[in-house]
Amino acid sequence: MAESDVKAVMGEFFAAFASADMARIAACLDDDFVWTLPTGESDPHGLVVHGKAAAADYLKQRFFEDKANAPVLSDVKLEYSGDLAIMRFRVQVPASGGRKKVDAAGLEVYRVVNGKIRSKEAYWKQVSWPDAS
Repeated sequence: MAESDVKAVMGEFFAAFASADMARIAACLDDDFVWTLPTGESDPHGLVVHGKAAAADYLKQRFFEDKANAPVLSDVKLEYSGDLAIMRFRVQVPASGGRKKVDAAGLEVYRVVNGKIRSKEAYWKQVSWPDAS
């Protein structure tokens, strides 16, 4: 795919995310979409979400149903290389439900195939996050 096509897909995805439009978000994802999250239990790969319906459900729960406890991204910088979009950002998550507060640098690598996002791999810097006070 041309870089301009990758930018167009990612632009639509980010616009859909900004407006919390789950149908538009899902429309940007490939049927075989795979999202590797930076967190999880015992699997070294983290939590892995398979399929666009599961990804849309996860996004809805994590970012839109409880906005007070949702991750907040800032300082976003995007780069493109071939079929990849690389996003660097700062992520902040408030302490809640026994979770520690998070303030970390993040990196996500998106792969776009045939006009749809095929995969998203997310990484956060592993730092010592202080206990909530």
